[in-house]
Amino acid sequence: KVLVGGAIPENLERDWHPRLLSIGEFESVEQALRWYHSEEYAPAKELRFKVAKNKAIVVQGLQPR
Repeated sequence: KVLVGGAIPENLERDWHPRLLSIGEFESVEQALRWYHSEEYAPAKELRFKVAKNKAIVVQGLQPR
């Protein structure tokens, strides 16, 4: 699920200046990692690496009470 796609962020602290930001939601960190390393995502990931300078992170979200 895409939560934020192609947003222009405003940096508030330190020296990090991304030009665009996208945020996706997955059921778990494990699911996010399966998607990231999947054969289906591989062509898009390869294209990202060729045309853009980018970074990806995965973060565990808050657990519902």
